[in-house]
Amino acid sequence: MNTILNMGKTGLKAVQRKMDALSDNMANVYTNGYKRKDVSFQELLTNRIHENDVILSDNVDNASINMGTKTVVSINYQQGSFIESPGQFHMAIEGDGFFGVYDEDGNLFLTRNGAFHLNPDGSVVDDDGYYLSIDYEIIPENWGDGDITISKDGYIIQDLEEGSQVLGRVVLYRPAVLESLIPMGEGRYLPNENVD
Repeated sequence: MNTILNMGKTGLKAVQRKMDALSDNMANVYTNGYKRKDVSFQELLTNRIHENDVILSDNVDNASINMGTKTVVSINYQQGSFIESPGQFHMAIEGDGFFGVYDEDGNLFLTRNGAFHLNPDGSVVDDDGYYLSIDYEIIPENWGDGDITISKDGYIIQDLEEGSQVLGRVVLYRPAVLESLIPMGEGRYLPNENVD
């Protein structure tokens, strides 16, 4: 009797996880950089049934019973569609890769959310104040005085009266194993050591 109840319980848990993933996907449909969750089901331990166990019909071939189902939730890292944005520092990654952002303690997180802006101290940050990972060549004293643009290749260029100068380049990270990323919420992932 317990076996039958446990099988039913695994089915209910599987359906609940599927509904949780679906509700997360729906709630974040307009969230920049959100990656959809996909859910699949797998059988747990299948046991073959033999004729000496039960009476089987002649029409039954390869009779078996499983111990329930297991839910596998995976994150779909495929590129989503681009939408036009009015933000001067808003970016999108075409193809593979993640932006690197740092919290106030210097911890690195990866994200596909490219909604960045300049904060009052001149740093490029996301809406939560995480600092964008930039490989700076120079940090001028007059940062932000001239027009600052980011090229399609990720170069940060400042246009001044004297001319243009490259300030640095946005760093892109490419994890070797996407499934090793740990979701931390808000579209951020904790990388493992296998990140380029």
